[in-house]
Amino acid sequence: MSSHPLAEVKRPAVSFPPSIWEDRFINYTPDDEKQVEDLKEEVRRELMAAADTFKKFTDENGSFKECLINDVRGMVGLYEAANLRVEGEDILDEALAFTTTHLKSLFGEMWWKDLDFSSKLPFVQGRAAELYLWIAATCFEPQYSYARRIQTRLLVLVTVINDIYDSYDTVKELQLFKEAIDRVGQ
Repeated sequence: MSSHPLAEVKRPAVSFPPSIWEDRFINYTPDDEKQVEDLKEEVRRELMAAADTFKKFTDENGSFKECLINDVRGMVGLYEAANLRVEGEDILDEALAFTTTHLKSLFGEMWWKDLDFSSKLPFVQGRAAELYLWIAATCFEPQYSYARRIQTRLLVLVTVINDIYDSYDTVKELQLFKEAIDRVGQ
């Protein structure tokens, strides 16, 4: 027996569904395969015709313009469009590589992975990218990039605290935690 009064407490376990940014849609199987294939072919034809549209985002060397990096909405739009590419659309392959590199740096993905919440706090939802997009939607101007990073980190912290609060602590621990938070606010 442990001498600590909370050592023997059974803690509830919460199992959150996977983040929409992970593998939730990878395993999706549609009911009507023919309809899906027909729609794919229609989209493929339309995209092949529209691929030249993306050349306006490249410089004289064929590289994507560096000024795009500061346009968060534009980068997300280009990223989404690049994910609709079909085989043979080299410009969209390049757009995907370009946007992925720059959006990852904006999202602070390495910061989130360095925290290693998935192993240290497995019950915490991994929502850093989603939270960043919320902030980017309201604070998208290039001069606010630092504000986006700070606000995203703050929201991640609040989400982590909320997940701990919701799924881990006992009523007594929650009361102590709430009192500590109240003292910080005074």
